[in-house]
This record gives sequence, structure tokens and C-alpha cells, in this order.
Amino acid sequence: MNWQHLIYFKKVAECEHLTRASEELFISTSALSKAIANLEEELGIVLFEKSGRNIQLNRYGKMFYNYVVKATGEIEEGIHFIQRAANVYTRNIHVSTIFSVGTNYLPELLSRFNKEYPQIHIELSQKTTRQILSELSANQLDLGFCSEFNQAEEYPFINRDLLYAEEIFLAIPAEHPLADRTEVCFEDIHDETFISYNHATGIASTISKAIEKTAGPDFHLKTVFSVNDPYTITHMVAKGLGLGFVIENSSLYTANIKLLKVTDLNFFHPIYMVWKDNVYMSPAANALRKYALCHRNLRTPYIRPAF
Repeated sequence: MNWQHLIYFKKVAECEHLTRASEELFISTSALSKAIANLEEELGIVLFEKSGRNIQLNRYGKMFYNYVVKATGEIEEGIHFIQRAANVYTRNIHVSTIFSVGTNYLPELLSRFNKEYPQIHIELSQKTTRQILSELSANQLDLGFCSEFNQAEEYPFINRDLLYAEEIFLAIPAEHPLADRTEVCFEDIHDETFISYNHATGIASTISKAIEKTAGPDFHLKTVFSVNDPYTITHMVAKGLGLGFVIENSSLYTANIKLLKVTDLNFFHPIYMVWKDNVYMSPAANALRKYALCHRNLRTPYIRPAF
């Protein structure tokens, strides 16, 4: 059944006059008359009867009119609801980020974005890279900010844009024998005990590949703990539980650790903005995506503490 014919039927029933109805619908009288005739033919029932120059609903038309009013009302309400939900000024955006982005780049980005779009509400959560990709896959997120992942083999349906790359440093306790140095080579530390990242994090893969390139595929770090975020690593390092690799981020610094450059690893932690391919993105989410792409360099500079 042609939806437009139902709209025409409703208007004619309310105007009780073909010419007036056609003027309000901005179509010709002949086109309107043909549409009503097609509707009646499809139903197999005559809906109108003539009354002088006017036309009125017969008893079947009145019965049908009540259902058409309900149906068109529901559809119009649904259209308005969806438009309000997707409107760039009122839409909720669901965003998830890894820890390092949520403590450095993202606060500055969202602060600026909020000034331009104050009526957009952003629901923000912190997860691992794999959790973010899983939620995107299940259509539970609009956007994510995560680290390295195997796009080609595991997530070909996830789009990503590189925002920036964070250099990775070695975190050691302030009382460690190497604490008087600013840099080391991997040979200086390969026998140490480490606090590592679990495999749900993207940075674990980045570190593993860099070490494999330097020490060979058969080498494995001695690890005593595996965690999800660099904040936990820095505090465990400060307690002397092992060494760890972290990105250079002021929010991670504690007075009981020191960050050293590992000269022969020289590795970086890529940060991506991700979203699911071939899925509708609301104007609000798309506004944030475009804004982030235009503001890639908003990280707070790290000021190395003096010892």
C-alpha cells in the first residue's frame, strides 16, 4: 500500500473537498482524484460519497479513517523522536577510551568540543583496546579511542584514523641502580623482572613486537604481574615490584619512579580513533569525529621532573 495515498486520503477526509485538499497538498486535483481511486481499488471498497460539491466519508471510510489517523500519528511521532535523538545539538554520544587517552588528550579535546557543542552529552567509559573493539562490533559505541590492533585479520569492519603516537619509556624505582641514568639499552635490563600489560591491551602487542625485533622471537620477559593500565604499572614499580614500560604522561608520574629511554627499542604507542564501518553515525558523533581529526595535537606536554 502506498503511504502517500494514505496521507492524501486523510487530507481529503478532513477537507471534504478535492480542490481544497489538492491545494493544501500542492498537487493537481486530477492526481489527487486518481490516488484516491487507486487506494479504493486496492482496498476493494469505496470510501467516499458525493454530497453536492463536497465529498464525505461513508461508513467504511470513517472506520478506515480512524486507523489511518492512528497509523500516521504513530509514524510522525516516531520520525520526530528519531530526529530529536539524532540531532547534533541533543544527541547522546557513547565513547570509550583507553586510560592514557582519557588522562591526557581527551580532556582537552572534549573541553574545546563542549564549548562549540554545549548541548551534546557524552557518555564516556575507560576500557582496554580489545574491550573497545568488542563494544564497537556489538554496536554499543559511537566512537572509541584505542591503541594498536590487528585491523586486517581481526577487525576489517572497524575504521580507524591515527591521531598521534606516544613514546614508550622504561619505568624503574627511584632507588634502582640504574636510576642515575637517563637512558639504557635493552641488554642492561633484559634480566630484570617486569610488570607487563595483559593481552587485552594494544600496548602489549607494540611492546612485544619491539622486543622481538631487538632480542629475537624466542626471548620472553620475566613477568610477575599483568595489568590493564599504565597507572597501575607505575604504582607497582614505585613499590619495587618490578620494572615496567609506560608512555610519557605527566598524570602517571609519581615521585618514587624514574623514566628512562631504551635506546635500541625506540618504540611508540599509536593512538587511533575508531568506529564501525557501514553503520549509521549520528550527526553528533560525526561532529566529534571530525573535530578530533582537526585537533590531533592537544596532548599536555610532559615536563620531566628534576631529581
